[in-house]
Amino acid sequence: MGTLGTIFAGDRLEQELRAFCLQSRPDQPIMPERRLAEQYGISHGTVRRVLDGLLDDGVIYKIHGKGTFVAGPRPAAGDATILFADTWLDAVHPYFAGRLKGIVETAERLKLRLEVVQCDPRLTNRETLLNRLTRQEMHGLILPWITDELLDQIRAVNRRVQVVVTTSPAPPLGVSAILVDYVGMGCAAMKYLASRRVRRPVCVVSHPPTRGGIDMTCELLGLAPRFVDVPSLHACEPKAVAADIEQLGGDGLMFDDDQIAAQLIPSLGSIDIPLVSHDNSGAGSLPGHAARLVVDSEIMGGLIVQHLHGLITATQPGNATIHLRPVLNLPKESL
Repeated sequence: MGTLGTIFAGDRLEQELRAFCLQSRPDQPIMPERRLAEQYGISHGTVRRVLDGLLDDGVIYKIHGKGTFVAGPRPAAGDATILFADTWLDAVHPYFAGRLKGIVETAERLKLRLEVVQCDPRLTNRETLLNRLTRQEMHGLILPWITDELLDQIRAVNRRVQVVVTTSPAPPLGVSAILVDYVGMGCAAMKYLASRRVRRPVCVVSHPPTRGGIDMTCELLGLAPRFVDVPSLHACEPKAVAADIEQLGGDGLMFDDDQIAAQLIPSLGSIDIPLVSHDNSGAGSLPGHAARLVVDSEIMGGLIVQHLHGLITATQPGNATIHLRPVLNLPKESL
């Protein structure tokens, strides 16, 4: 079949699948990709593109290893409950308190019922989360991250729930992500340091996407970055990392994680070079001459719920990734 014929056959497949889903009961299985390709005389790639489009529109859903199913009608917002499950529900920490406030206020404005539960979905024991999802009115879920295995467990107890994650940069198909723009953070930090005539910035990186923004911007601006990788707060040995930073002999310093910065700065002693750091907590550990990269957590919380509302009411496609770029706040003091 020629290219034009493939396009028409793909359109016909989409139209007939939509009609099938409208006439079918929820959870009814869809014919496997291989059989659809054979029946319509088109490639597996064309079938996959059609199914991905229907998945984004909320017409169908997939369970890994089991198949594709009819999703059924979406509820009105007032009939839906969303669940916010996270390990960090600290009402004192400014970032997490702001995010929770944004989630609560936006859910109320959009007439979504909200439940909040503190749990760690990474643990083997996930009953607290899964038990909440068994209720029919549960249509939305906010998680820090997700794996294919956890998504399959969620779909096993609630096939219609829409999922948004807040830290997974590459979530499974059908899951959306609202993330801090660490690439943009790296770009903004290097532009600031370049404006302070820094040529050899030392970059303490905990989030891999930050490095992409740093490399790209340094190449454009002619900077020669040095990197110190600190994968997590638990892996941070302040004295050893501080020694690595000092050994690199940079003329500027950048942190992409404020908790890592708070751990390391006391071990660095007096910092007499330009400094820029991610700052979600109003960290008092940053010296007065530090520039700060701040994410508005209330806006982040609001975006999460707005997107989830769109998924639940089928007014917004799923499988989206939205990045919120930090804002640069200039230093209060000079060196």
